Amino acid sequence: MLYRWTILLMALAVACSGDPGGTGTDNGDLITDAGKDLSDAEAVGPGDSGDEPSSQDVVALDISSHDVVGQDLPFQDAVALDLALQDLVDASLDATPCSPNAWVCLDPTLSAQCSQSGFEYSVTQDCAAELGTTCNPDSGRCLACVPDTYYCASQSYSAKCNSIGTGSSSSWNCQAIYGTICNPDTGECLACVPDTYYCASESNSAQCNSIGTGASASWNCQALYGTNCNLDTGECNR
Repeated sequence: MLYRWTILLMALAVACSGDPGGTGTDNGDLITDAGKDLSDAEAVGPGDSGDEPSSQDVVALDISSHDVVGQDLPFQDAVALDLALQDLVDASLDATPCSPNAWVCLDPTLSAQCSQSGFEYSVTQDCAAELGTTCNPDSGRCLACVPDTYYCASQSYSAKCNSIGTGSSSSWNCQAIYGTICNPDTGECLACVPDTYYCASESNSAQCNSIGTGASASWNCQALYGTNCNLDTGECNR
């Protein structure tokens, strides 16, 4: 790619070097001399005479041609060559696939961090597999949670995600409030410990269902025994 650009630039330099009056002096001589110097085996490098120039030689040729043209060609021709060289630089910069160290979304559920060089991704994160979320196109990072839904922040804590998915808007300590844990299926605190007895009220005993969402049976201790519910056992005192 660089070699092809150089050939075009050399052609442009030669075309621009011609004397409008046909005298073939000054500018043309300078360009011709520069071309001859750079075509010699000494300029090209040991073992490379007559072969396609290396990238280092091409860069040297670009710089040498630019120096001669910038000093001796008419202003408009020098500007044209400068613009062509700038296009070559811009094309090289465009080859960088990502901004160094920046986070981007490679797809709706895959977040990645660009390497320091800008030519590869050094870190990737599967948002769906690791967090059950998607990649945030604004930040390039995985959302912390699904907006406006409940999730288990830990085994004992239930939380509700905020509206933009960056964290919780509120949370509950399941153990302290209900003596239970967070239900990973719903993200909410279990209402009760599955298949155990608990006090639904001061005078009512209940048995939790098998999935912890509520009572499968209950008893009015006052009506049955004239007593209250035992907080330690969850059953009616007798």
